[in-house]
Amino acid sequence: MLGISVNIWRPIDPPDTPAHMRRGFIGGWKAAGIGMVGVEWLEQIVTEGRATSLGGNGYPCTYTIKASVLVGALRAGAPNISPGEQVIVGDDYIARSGTVTDFRIDWAVLGECPPDEELFVEAWDLS
Repeated sequence: MLGISVNIWRPIDPPDTPAHMRRGFIGGWKAAGIGMVGVEWLEQIVTEGRATSLGGNGYPCTYTIKASVLVGALRAGAPNISPGEQVIVGDDYIARSGTVTDFRIDWAVLGECPPDEELFVEAWDLS
């Protein structure tokens, strides 16, 4: 799939633990598109000074965000992603740029986080 895979977790496991095996795994989703479509919402929060970009080249790009800011950003569901005019055609899928799939958040784990706890967000380029 062309696009981005976003994973969010509490920093309680070693960084090299696969995302789906982390005990502090909170959730994630995939966003179809070309380039880093799917992290605009997070880049906006970084611009506002409410999250921090730790850098990266898409393999992955890493961010920190406070739990309270993340809750506010995801309260209504998947973040708003700019729809594109491109249609992404893969071996076994067709998706319009900006389409979000596999959105899942473990609200119980997120609810255990103090509001000021720094969470990690990884954005992996799937191209």
